[in-house]
Amino acid sequence: YDQGKVFARAFGLETAKVDVPAGAWRHVAVTLSDRLVLYLDGKEAGSASAKAGELGGEVVVGAGFKGEMDELQLSNVARAGAWLQAQVASQSESGALVRVGEAEA
Repeated sequence: YDQGKVFARAFGLETAKVDVPAGAWRHVAVTLSDRLVLYLDGKEAGSASAKAGELGGEVVVGAGFKGEMDELQLSNVARAGAWLQAQVASQSESGALVRVGEAEA
């Protein structure tokens, strides 16, 4: 996080820095396989060509970030863009994947 911009960095590579307006819920995701990809609200926002090496050591999340972070998920699988879009739809205020009907008698 750098002055209102979010980005991903791994193995000496860095994605573009993307503006993130303050005061609103945002879904930020990063995947690493043959590319380092930054997603903002389920849409690809930046990438860099990469070869994932042996992962290990220290993980830093939110360096310099000031605000609230609701949830952090780590996975050993690089999720597809469609999977991340479903996450956004299910977690956002619109709750697009959840419908509540009338109570049953």
